[in-house]
Order: sequence, then structure tokens, then C-alpha cells
Amino acid sequence: KKIKQAFKFDILVYNNAFTGILSAIFSKKKVVVMVNDDNKMSITNQKFRFNKSYIKNSILYYFEKYSVRNADVILVNSNYMRAMVGNTYKINDEKVKVLFKGINLKNYRQKAAVKLINPINILFVKADYKRGGLFTLIDTLEKLKEFKFKITIIGPPENRLNEIKNYLIENANIDYEVNGPMQPDLVREYFQRSDIFCVPSKKEALGVANMEALASGLPVISTNVGGIPEVLNYGKCGWLVEPDSPCKLAEAIKECILNPSMRLQKRNHGLEYVTKFDSEELFKNFLEKIN
Repeated sequence: KKIKQAFKFDILVYNNAFTGILSAIFSKKKVVVMVNDDNKMSITNQKFRFNKSYIKNSILYYFEKYSVRNADVILVNSNYMRAMVGNTYKINDEKVKVLFKGINLKNYRQKAAVKLINPINILFVKADYKRGGLFTLIDTLEKLKEFKFKITIIGPPENRLNEIKNYLIENANIDYEVNGPMQPDLVREYFQRSDIFCVPSKKEALGVANMEALASGLPVISTNVGGIPEVLNYGKCGWLVEPDSPCKLAEAIKECILNPSMRLQKRNHGLEYVTKFDSEELFKNFLEKIN
């Protein structure tokens, strides 16, 4: 109400649907809400658990549900999320619009295509490392005895780094570097030092880190879940395998290493395709979606 007195706005935009629930229900102005992940919606497929995470997401699920049902426009970051919102909350498809997240391509340097030699540097960037399939990746690399690997991990919380290091020591005879959260400019430097980007996620609304890897000219190996196929153009820009499948993941990693022509083809396609996610286009697309 204070903002309304100071600024005559026409549209209200909330970057999380549940925070805009009161405006969605009561505001006479146009209300746009964003649904950025499927964490709240996935609660409908889970059995009741008496813990903080379950109770929190259950409450937010109902806030999100009533917010999107009353909002004028719902923005989601992938076609996967568009289908999820429509099916879970029974929303008219015309209200749900896809606005892909974007990255500033000017911030990324294209790594030159090079021959892969041992040790092969694998980069994993994900805060929620379990959801990102980190242990599946470690187990897979350990099985590929014909190659030498170094895995660099970025993003997990500082209080989980020892758990990850212990898993590596006990389960994998490979070199490693384990880091917590990093500033984006430092992460971009690791893209330049790496040979392959691999986050075999179990669940993902979109997967911005895959965009960043494409923009850096890295080969990308990921999973056929959520919005990831949309970022990798359904396999044309990288390798897609089923989640929790070390055998299939191993096949993709081997093919990436041993087939340089395919690796180059996917890399070049990725550099071209990632331009659609340039943040310079994001604001223009945003205005088109909300009007």
C-alpha cells in the first residue's frame, strides 16, 4: 500500500508465487507470479513425514496453489515446469508462460576445443549435491579404470565438504578438489580449467549451470530429467542419460572422451544454441510475456 501511494504501477510481479498470494487474491491490478522449481508440487507424490522440510513444503504448496490459481499470469522457467504447474494445480495453459532463465554471455570465454588427455578434468557445480547426483558420478568415474580423472566439485555447503571428501577417499581412487560455494567469476575460471562438465541430476527445473558450461565451450553430460533436455536441445548440445544409472553415464563419458568429432559437433552446436538464453534477451521476453 505504501508503494502504491508513492508509485502508480500497473502490474505487480512476485518472483515466488507464494509471496504474492494476498495480491493474487485481492489486488485489482494485474498480478504476475513466478514458479521457479517443483519442490512444493513434488510434495503431492511423497508420503507424510514428520520433519521440518516436509511440513514447510506442505504449507508452501497450498500458498503456491492458491496464488497461481488467482494470479493473472504465471511465469515458469521451462516447458517441463509449465506442464507441472498446469497438471498439479489444474491451471489453464494460457495463463502459464515460459520465461527461460538467462546468463550474460559476455561474461563467458569460449574454451578452445582440445584433445582430452589424462588426467581428464571433470567439473561438478551444484549446491544440492545429492540431488545433483554427485555420488553417482563418483561411482561411475571409479569404474572407468581405463582413464585417469580429477573431479572438481563446487557448491555444496561448507558443513558437508568433509562428508564428500570421506566418500571420495573410501569409494574412489581418483584425484579430487572439493570446494564450497564460490563467487560466479571464480566458477567461470574453473570452466576454463576443465575438460568435461557433468552434473547427472536426479531432478532439475532447468539447469543454469549447463547453460554456463555450454557458453564456456565445454562438453556437457547430464540427465534426461526436468528442464535439462531443453537446455541441451534434447541431446544435440550434449549427452543425456537416465538418472541414477552409472552404466549409462559411463557409456556417455566414454563416448565423449573417445569420439572427438562428436564432442566437437555437440560443442559447436551448444555455443550456437546457448545464445537463446542470453540475458540481454531476457528482459524483452519478460515484457512480452506479462503484457
